[in-house]
Amino acid sequence: MEVLQCQPDTRTYSILISLHTKHNEINMAAKYFADMKEVCIEPDLVSYRRLLYAYSIRQMVQEAEELIWEMDEGGLEIDEFTQSALTRM
Repeated sequence: MEVLQCQPDTRTYSILISLHTKHNEINMAAKYFADMKEVCIEPDLVSYRRLLYAYSIRQMVQEAEELIWEMDEGGLEIDEFTQSALTRM
């Protein structure tokens, strides 16, 4: 992205996370999520929700639990969409 002189933002990372989860590349999605935080871009509710949904349909309980704790610590509300992903698990 830097080559194209395009600075990534929360939306860019959320799209990358979504694309990788749709192609069953959960590790890459998690890597982008970590990269996002590493470059000091705060994940929003959508970013968390997309990764949480990917974890839930793959029955990745521990990873989902860690994400929920992180959301709670960050003051993000667990809304009906997030709850739906957890119920699916």
